[in-house]
Amino acid sequence: ITKIKNTKFENYKHLSLVADSILPMLDLNTVVSVEDTTLLIGGAGARGLYDKTKNKIIIDSNQVRGEESTARVFIHEAIHSITKRELDKYYDADGLVLSENAPAHVKALDSVWQAFKQSLPVETLTRVQENKSNFKNKLPHTLTAEDLDMAYGAMDIFEFVSVAMESPVFQTEMSKQPF
Repeated sequence: ITKIKNTKFENYKHLSLVADSILPMLDLNTVVSVEDTTLLIGGAGARGLYDKTKNKIIIDSNQVRGEESTARVFIHEAIHSITKRELDKYYDADGLVLSENAPAHVKALDSVWQAFKQSLPVETLTRVQENKSNFKNKLPHTLTAEDLDMAYGAMDIFEFVSVAMESPVFQTEMSKQPF
């Protein structure tokens, strides 16, 4: 994370700022590995994973395509490693249903996420829900490249937070939404 913090990236200039902001919140005992995620989860695999039970960030060996791309995936999963510790207290296991005892800041975050999901076309939201089901059932994903840039944040609250922090495309689109 320190290397990402100190690197000037060409396409993802914001990554060093994100790395700097999350560094104090990272668990320094988090394990990081590069593995073939298709062997772990089947289907089409994933660019990266965070396994909370093992406190492990996994970067897919098939997705390591350069420093910048790998850094983006790592940042995305590192954000999961932070937010899962907090948000797991207030959401169901799928990251979809907020508990009634959630504090005001989590309820506010949830309301932004709900509004974001409502702003998506029905067919896009359907593809996102199908993808979530496919992932759970170890089947290939069904999302388009455009979905991955924008709609992926509708998958669950954890993806929403990670995408909101690491994706300039998502941030630009979200800034247009009235909340």
